Amino acid sequence: MYKKKLKPILSLMIVSLGIFICCRYGQYILVWQVNPKIHANGIKLMMPASKVRNLIGEEDEYIQGFGGYILSYPSKGLRLTLLNDEDTDFYHKVSEISISSPEYTLFDITIDEDFKKVLNNIHKHGFKREKPGYPGYWKGNAYIIIDTDSDKIKGITIGMKDSVSSSRTY
Repeated sequence: MYKKKLKPILSLMIVSLGIFICCRYGQYILVWQVNPKIHANGIKLMMPASKVRNLIGEEDEYIQGFGGYILSYPSKGLRLTLLNDEDTDFYHKVSEISISSPEYTLFDITIDEDFKKVLNNIHKHGFKREKPGYPGYWKGNAYIIIDTDSDKIKGITIGMKDSVSSSRTY
């Protein structure tokens, strides 16, 4: 008798726990999926600013913004955006990586690659143009923005729109 009542209750608890984990940690799960596809001097999303500086040195330019700041390395073809909002999962961590050097790849995309080939590649990885009012291609809160010149890629940005900061106006 108890076994018949116990199975549905356990099933409901497992499903509820799964939903809670996906909602609370979905951002971390997505970063965990995206980071292995980022090859930019060892820089990854959610990497702390201190570790970035240990890896590639002091930035060429520090740009303060609303809700965050940019560490710019034009000599290395890198530009990193970090948030300084304490309530976010990205507090003093990389939330966006922009590359402009052919020595780096994002999802096996390199600078000067053909735009149509790149588009097929990002669609294959689940990124779609679906967020009205936002540029780029999206997979959940992760996005890729492609900067083109004619039909060739001249810059690629990958980032994560933090679920807390995206609901705020700075």
